[in-house]
Amino acid sequence: MLFSGLKESSQQEITLSPSIKYDEFECVLHYIYTKNVDAVLEKIANDSDSSLILGVYDLACVYQLKKLQSELELTLALSITPENVCSTLLLAHQRDSHALLLYCHLFIKQHLEEVKQTEDYLLNHQVVDEILRAHAWS
Repeated sequence: MLFSGLKESSQQEITLSPSIKYDEFECVLHYIYTKNVDAVLEKIANDSDSSLILGVYDLACVYQLKKLQSELELTLALSITPENVCSTLLLAHQRDSHALLLYCHLFIKQHLEEVKQTEDYLLNHQVVDEILRAHAWS
């Protein structure tokens, strides 16, 4: 993105959205400068909740950092829980990640009763159910 001809490639200063958290952008910036996925994954592993990985994954998609994106998809898939599967499903749908969508779908199918009890599902059940119907894998 920074060299792709977009307006950011010719600016001295790039203004970030207020919704981007410092830790998320720091991870992405570290990856851009070092290409060290392991350091990013280590920082994410030390995070107490799953919000950092979701934010970094979203930024990796936005900035088209394919290697980081694919490593984070794998890490997300391996760390799915009933509490975070709905947030992960929504982000996978937004970023058109078919593999992550499928993994979330299968997880929800296997743990449906647990997932339905979570706050995340209760807040987003209509959207989650719509995504699951739209991607009706057997």
